[in-house]
Amino acid sequence: MGSPSRAVSTWTIDPDHSDVAFSLPYMGIGRFHARFRSYSGTIRSDEAEPARSSVAVTIPVAGLDVGNAGLRDWLLAENFFDVAHHPEITFRSTGLESVEDRRWRVVGVLTIAGRTRPTVLDTVYHGQVHHPFAERPMAAFTAKTTFARDDFGLGWNMALASGAAALGERVEATISICAFRQE
Repeated sequence: MGSPSRAVSTWTIDPDHSDVAFSLPYMGIGRFHARFRSYSGTIRSDEAEPARSSVAVTIPVAGLDVGNAGLRDWLLAENFFDVAHHPEITFRSTGLESVEDRRWRVVGVLTIAGRTRPTVLDTVYHGQVHHPFAERPMAAFTAKTTFARDDFGLGWNMALASGAAALGERVEATISICAFRQE
């Protein structure tokens, strides 16, 4: 006897209605904010067993937007992201844990600048709607994580006259995703 069919659907991230941003302490008194302007990803949703769902995201590092061309070029160079040798940031889930209704811990591995580390995305599922123009279901999620820059080899820094570091160590990333179900 065969097993019953599973309700597994594939969702593709909509880059026009999504956002991948990060911030970190700056000069000991403010915050530096940046975002990536391009990314792609797939969510495989298992409706019968949501914990068996998965997420895979790829972010081209060259899509970095910091609002300043000179600073962007410096960040993409060898002393920081080293885009010539590490052109992509990736996240691949290895498991999902339900926290409460609509809240999940998406456990996975994050790779930045050639270094891979375990990472947890604290995720909120906002629901689904039928998109009137795309004429298919769209789902929305928000995920947050915090990590140490040095874990990914992004340790450049300098001491200021005040004694503060130019850049803080802890990076806060916020990902707002809208995804379309593939038919």
